[in-house]
Amino acid sequence: MDANNDDAAIAEFHAAARKRNFRILLITSVVCLLIGVVVIIVAITAGSTIDDSIHNSYSRGRALGNEIKVLIFGCAFIVAGIVAAVTAFKTRNGTPS
Repeated sequence: MDANNDDAAIAEFHAAARKRNFRILLITSVVCLLIGVVVIIVAITAGSTIDDSIHNSYSRGRALGNEIKVLIFGCAFIVAGIVAAVTAFKTRNGTPS
Protein backbone atom coordinates (compact mmCIF):
# COMPACT_ATOMS: atom_id res chain seq x y z
CA MET A 1 0.00 0.00 0.00
CA ASP A 2 2.84 2.37 0.71
CA ALA A 3 4.21 1.79 -2.77
CA ASN A 4 0.96 2.99 -4.34
CA ASN A 5 0.98 6.11 -2.15
CA ASP A 6 4.59 6.75 -3.06
CA ASP A 7 3.84 6.32 -6.78
CA ALA A 8 0.91 8.70 -6.52
CA ALA A 9 3.02 11.27 -4.67
CA ILE A 10 5.79 10.99 -7.27
CA ALA A 11 3.29 11.36 -10.11
CA GLU A 12 1.80 14.43 -8.44
CA PHE A 13 5.28 15.91 -7.95
CA HIS A 14 6.15 15.37 -11.63
CA ALA A 15 2.86 16.88 -12.76
CA ALA A 16 3.51 19.99 -10.65
CA ALA A 17 7.06 20.24 -12.03
CA ARG A 18 5.79 20.00 -15.62
CA LYS A 19 3.23 22.72 -14.91
CA ARG A 20 5.88 24.98 -13.39
CA ASN A 21 8.31 24.37 -16.27
CA PHE A 22 5.54 25.09 -18.77
CA ARG A 23 4.86 28.48 -17.18
CA ILE A 24 8.55 29.39 -17.03
CA LEU A 25 9.19 28.37 -20.65
CA LEU A 26 6.08 30.17 -21.86
CA ILE A 27 7.12 33.40 -20.13
CA THR A 28 10.63 33.00 -21.58
CA SER A 29 9.14 32.49 -25.02
CA VAL A 30 7.02 35.63 -24.83
CA VAL A 31 9.93 37.72 -23.54
CA CYS A 32 12.29 36.48 -26.27
CA LEU A 33 9.71 37.11 -28.99
CA LEU A 34 9.04 40.63 -27.71
CA ILE A 35 12.75 41.46 -27.50
CA GLY A 36 13.31 40.11 -31.01
CA VAL A 37 10.47 42.13 -32.50
CA VAL A 38 11.56 45.33 -30.74
CA VAL A 39 15.19 44.88 -31.83
CA ILE A 40 14.16 44.34 -35.46
CA ILE A 41 11.84 47.37 -35.44
CA VAL A 42 14.52 49.57 -33.89
CA ALA A 43 17.17 48.32 -36.33
CA ILE A 44 14.98 49.02 -39.35
CA THR A 45 13.91 52.42 -38.04
CA ALA A 46 17.43 53.46 -37.07
CA GLY A 47 18.84 52.14 -40.34
CA SER A 48 16.87 54.63 -42.39
CA THR A 49 18.14 57.54 -40.29
CA ILE A 50 21.78 56.35 -40.40
CA ASP A 51 21.87 56.36 -44.21
CA ASP A 52 20.78 59.99 -44.32
CA SER A 53 23.29 61.24 -41.76
CA ILE A 54 26.52 59.52 -42.93
CA HIS A 55 28.40 61.20 -45.76
CA ASN A 56 31.45 59.03 -46.42
CA SER A 57 31.18 55.51 -47.78
CA TYR A 58 33.49 53.89 -45.19
CA SER A 59 31.29 54.90 -42.26
CA ARG A 60 28.15 54.01 -44.21
CA GLY A 61 29.52 50.50 -44.79
CA ARG A 62 30.35 50.04 -41.12
CA ALA A 63 26.88 51.28 -40.14
CA LEU A 64 25.28 48.84 -42.57
CA GLY A 65 27.36 45.99 -41.13
CA ASN A 66 26.27 46.89 -37.61
CA GLU A 67 22.65 47.12 -38.73
CA ILE A 68 22.86 43.63 -40.21
CA LYS A 69 24.38 42.30 -36.98
CA VAL A 70 21.52 43.79 -34.97
CA LEU A 71 18.96 42.29 -37.36
CA ILE A 72 20.62 38.88 -36.95
CA PHE A 73 20.45 39.22 -33.15
CA GLY A 74 16.76 40.14 -33.42
CA CYS A 75 16.08 37.08 -35.57
CA ALA A 76 18.02 34.93 -33.09
CA PHE A 77 15.77 36.14 -30.25
CA ILE A 78 12.68 35.28 -32.31
CA VAL A 79 14.03 31.80 -33.04
CA ALA A 80 14.85 31.32 -29.34
CA GLY A 81 11.30 32.37 -28.46
CA ILE A 82 9.81 29.87 -30.91
CA VAL A 83 12.05 27.07 -29.60
CA ALA A 84 11.09 27.92 -26.01
CA ALA A 85 7.39 27.80 -26.95
CA VAL A 86 7.75 24.42 -28.65
CA THR A 87 9.67 23.09 -25.67
CA ALA A 88 7.01 24.46 -23.31
CA PHE A 89 4.24 22.60 -25.09
CA LYS A 90 6.32 19.42 -25.28
CA THR A 91 6.92 19.70 -21.52
CA ARG A 92 3.21 20.27 -20.90
CA ASN A 93 2.34 17.10 -22.80
CA GLY A 94 5.02 15.12 -21.02
CA THR A 95 7.00 14.24 -24.14
CA PRO A 96 10.78 14.37 -23.76
CA SER A 97 12.62 17.26 -25.39
